[in-house]
Amino acid sequence: MKPDARLALSFSFFFVALFAFTRAEYIYDSDGDIVNNGGNYYLLPPSGHSGLATATINRGHTLSCLLAVALGFDQGYAAKIATPYPLKFITNDYPLNISFADLPSNACTDSPSWTVADIYGNDEDSVMVGNPQEFFIPRSGNFYIKKYDSESYKLAFCYSTSSCGYVTTRIDGLLRTIRLIVTQDRSVQPFVFKLVKATSNDVASGISMVV
Repeated sequence: MKPDARLALSFSFFFVALFAFTRAEYIYDSDGDIVNNGGNYYLLPPSGHSGLATATINRGHTLSCLLAVALGFDQGYAAKIATPYPLKFITNDYPLNISFADLPSNACTDSPSWTVADIYGNDEDSVMVGNPQEFFIPRSGNFYIKKYDSESYKLAFCYSTSSCGYVTTRIDGLLRTIRLIVTQDRSVQPFVFKLVKATSNDVASGISMVV
């Protein structure tokens, strides 16, 4: 067997063993299909929850063009869900990088990535859009999708310090919007969503990008 073939086979066995050991669970979209690594999805409210949908952008600060991930009452923008591991599907145990599938020309950043950063100097970090270098106090870590109930999911963010928090929402009176934040207060209601496939036409249309 060629060395590259043996290496690929070793990787396959490693990830199969890791999946079995951690008892990881696949993440499913609203059609009942497993979420693809690198796929584009809308994060929309499941039945029985509030009518908020995420994946819009709003200005994160009045003095600069920092962009925050905010909630809206429409379909919002599609998000790309990806893990750095060479896997086809997404599970609840793999670290994720989340980014917008597209950005408008006036987004003030070249990076569509969701970045967690301390913006307001309090105990809550904000979910922002852009490279970590664009923020004064960026946080290193990864997102994880966790099951909320039989039909919906919630987002966790685990810092490089190994502590984890859940993504929830905060009403921002100054910006007149509802932003996504990360908190370690487990008594608050997490942001709950279902994953709906985005088509190429949806991604290109720029739905509900507020800048």
